[in-house]
Amino acid sequence: MEKARTFMFTVGLLTLPGMAMAQGSEPPPPVTSAPETPAWLEALQSLATQQVLEVGGKLGLALLLLLLGWVAAKLVSLLVFRLLQRTTWDDWIAD
Repeated sequence: MEKARTFMFTVGLLTLPGMAMAQGSEPPPPVTSAPETPAWLEALQSLATQQVLEVGGKLGLALLLLLLGWVAAKLVSLLVFRLLQRTTWDDWIAD
């Protein structure tokens, strides 16, 4: 009867015992590919990505419009302020 041998493998500074192998046999090959993603999960990821891009685009446009409106309001308020400084209407209305 063949004597079973064990092998050790090291992870960082920690040495862990491996599985017992019969003498002369090779260890199993490492798994190189990830398991298949289920179709329903791929569909959910695709839908979520599509919705995020759609909402992100709308949100970006809304922020751009908000910024443009704020700049336009500042310009109009500055124009009105300067016009009122040149006239005496504000003093006349206040009295």
